[in-house]
Amino acid sequence: MSGVVFPIHIGELNGKLLRFFKAPTDEPQLVWHAWDDLVACASLPRDLSERFQRSMRRDYPDGVRTIGTTEGILTIAPHWMALGFIGSMIENKRMPASAELFYTIQSVDAWNALTGDLCRPQGMDLFLAALQNTNKNGGGEASVGGGV
Repeated sequence: MSGVVFPIHIGELNGKLLRFFKAPTDEPQLVWHAWDDLVACASLPRDLSERFQRSMRRDYPDGVRTIGTTEGILTIAPHWMALGFIGSMIENKRMPASAELFYTIQSVDAWNALTGDLCRPQGMDLFLAALQNTNKNGGGEASVGGGV
């Protein structure tokens, strides 16, 4: 970890703020999210929230990063982890069924903030490379949202 990292987009999910960041990798990937924010969006009881935090760091030590922000230390994680977590929260009635769609819309807004004014061919090439790299690095089936 070095320096202060600023979010590229701040969205909202389930009535709570969710920050998005450029992937901290050498290769292009889909945007990463603040894992701490995402868990807070589920409004879990404190003990369950802490259990998710511990298990995520234990099960995916190379899949997440710790960064410094102006608000403090934060864990960020890749797109596919958000989709898995949100799917689980929907299945267990901790988030509404619309949460996956709202997350996807926010992640697209974050991607657009990251890529700015890239022309269509370059922007599409970058997106496809990011999607492929995200898939290769643990995302399973490549998708932007639930089966898109």
